[in-house]
Amino acid sequence: MKKESIKAELVFYDFYGKGAHFRKEKELIHLGDGFAIGYEEGNGLALYKMAGSPDAWEIGDLDEVLFRIDDENEAIAGRSIEEIAQMSVVDFMVMAARRTVSH
Repeated sequence: MKKESIKAELVFYDFYGKGAHFRKEKELIHLGDGFAIGYEEGNGLALYKMAGSPDAWEIGDLDEVLFRIDDENEAIAGRSIEEIAQMSVVDFMVMAARRTVSH
């Protein structure tokens, strides 16, 4: 599976469906077929089924979040999206399951 960094727009539409009231460019790792992963502080790491089409991808109101790892999971701290995208499925699952235990 080819993984490449892409730009997508984070878009939130107004309540009346008359256009977008918020747009922000985001950098994601494209996994192919409209799937991407991205990280945002406060929201964590997410696997998206993006809306839109190639060269006009969107996340926000129209995407589908398939999986999310919250920021509280310290296993993702300090890892880049690129590093995570290159992991094997098993390595990713172990990383996602890892938690810091405090006594």
